[in-house]
Amino acid sequence: MELSDYIEMGIRKTESKTVKELAELIGMKRENLSAAKRHKSGIAPYAATKLAQIVGVEPLEVIAASELVTEKNDERRKFWSPFVEHARAACMLIALGSVTNFVTPSPAVASTTGQNYDGIQVVKIMRNSGYTSPN
Repeated sequence: MELSDYIEMGIRKTESKTVKELAELIGMKRENLSAAKRHKSGIAPYAATKLAQIVGVEPLEVIAASELVTEKNDERRKFWSPFVEHARAACMLIALGSVTNFVTPSPAVASTTGQNYDGIQVVKIMRNSGYTSPN
């Protein structure tokens, strides 16, 4: 995730209406947080940690995202990248889990038909859609 994504999440989680309100919560000036949201600057580790607490992620993920905004040195960018990639992977897993909850069919319900053939009970299986067996 990018720093701007964490900032947007922070605004939503705190129900802030503006960047200014979030900036006050994490100890920053509005102008500085706005610049970070536009990928023009990073944020201090203190503010990144406060933002991480608000959005419910590890502080190092937000710090790394902030460092990648400003870092020009390729070796250092490579150092910070895995922390951001880890966060992306976690978000993808969460998104995938959310999607499967919506597309997974409801569990089947089995009920006996009351018929018995040579000691074998016949069972009908129906999708759980509010149907109740008359038996």
